[in-house]
Amino acid sequence: MKVKKEEEQVIRDFLEELKSKELVSEQQEQRYLQELEPSRFDWHALTTYSFLFAIICIIIATVSLLADNLLLTLLDNLWESPHLLKSTLFGSIAAFLLYKGQKRKQTAPQNTWSNETFFLLGIVAIASALSFLGLALNNDSGHFSLLILLATLVYAVIGIWLQSRLVWFFSLISLGAWFGTETGYLSQWDAYYFGMNYPLRFALLGLGIILLSFVMAQWARLEAFISLTRLVGVAHLLLSLWVLSITGNYGDWELWLEASQVRMITWVALAFASSCAVIYWGLKTQDEWLRGFGISFLFLFLYTQYFVFLWDVMHKALFFFILAASFWIIGRKAEQMGLIKKK
Repeated sequence: MKVKKEEEQVIRDFLEELKSKELVSEQQEQRYLQELEPSRFDWHALTTYSFLFAIICIIIATVSLLADNLLLTLLDNLWESPHLLKSTLFGSIAAFLLYKGQKRKQTAPQNTWSNETFFLLGIVAIASALSFLGLALNNDSGHFSLLILLATLVYAVIGIWLQSRLVWFFSLISLGAWFGTETGYLSQWDAYYFGMNYPLRFALLGLGIILLSFVMAQWARLEAFISLTRLVGVAHLLLSLWVLSITGNYGDWELWLEASQVRMITWVALAFASSCAVIYWGLKTQDEWLRGFGISFLFLFLYTQYFVFLWDVMHKALFFFILAASFWIIGRKAEQMGLIKKK
C-alpha cells in the first residue's frame, strides 16, 4: 500500500502504541509495516511529459510561424464581422465547452479540476458572447448593467443545471457586479444611492446573499450551493464593513479627510460584532470556512485600527515591536493548536 512519508510515520506510531497495549503482536506489526510502501516522486513520468510538451510546443511554434499571415487574415475577418455573428460564434463555443465538461464530469467525476476547467472556459466564452450581443443591441443608453444581470441569470441557470459550484460562484460574482453598476446607473454615477456609499450598499448586498442561502435550503437541487453562497455573502459583508470602519459612509474624499476617526466608531463596533457573530456561527454549525473567515477579518479589523489610531502617536520602534510580539504570539498559539490536533 502506497502512503505519503508523514502518513507512514503516523501508521508506525499507531502500530507501536497498539503493540505496547498488547493489541497486536510483534509479528503482526512487522507484517503490516512490510505492506507499507512510501510513495516517491515519479521523475521518469516528469521527464516523459516534459519532452512530450516540448515537442508539442515546437510543433505549435512552427505551425504558428508558417500560418502567421493566414491567422492574421482570419482574425481580421472575424473582427470585422457583425457583432451578432461573433456573439453566436462564442455562444456556440460556450455550449460545446459546457457540454464537454459535463460529459467528462459523468465519465470521470474524480478529475474535478480538469472538468471544471471546461466550465471555466465556457464561462469566459459566455461573457464574450454577451459582450458582443450588447454591442449588437447597443442603443447608447449606457445601461450596460442589464447585460451583467443577463450574465448572472445565465450563469445561475447553467450552474444549477450542471450542478457546478464554479459556475454558481461566477453567478454570485456577476450579481455583485450588476448590483454595483445598476445602483451607479440609477444614481447617475453619484457617490451615494439613497444616502449610501458603495461599501454600505455592498454590506447590505452581503446580508441579502446570506438570507438567500437560507431560502435556498427549501430546494434540494440548490443544496450543493448553500455553503458557497453563505461564504460569498459573508465575504461581501465583512469586506464592506472593513472598508466602512476606515472610511465610514463618506463618498467624498475631502469630507472623509476632514472627519475624525472617532466618528467611525459605530462602523468599527459593527465590524467587530459581525466578525464575532460569524465566528460563533461557524463554531455553532461546525463550519471551518465560516469560522476561518470570521477569525481572519477579526484580526484584520484589529490590526487596521491599531495602525489608524497609533501610527502617528507611537514611536515607530515601539509600534513595530508590539506588532512583532503580537504576530509571534499568534504564531505560537497556532503552532500549539496544530500540535494538539496532531495528537
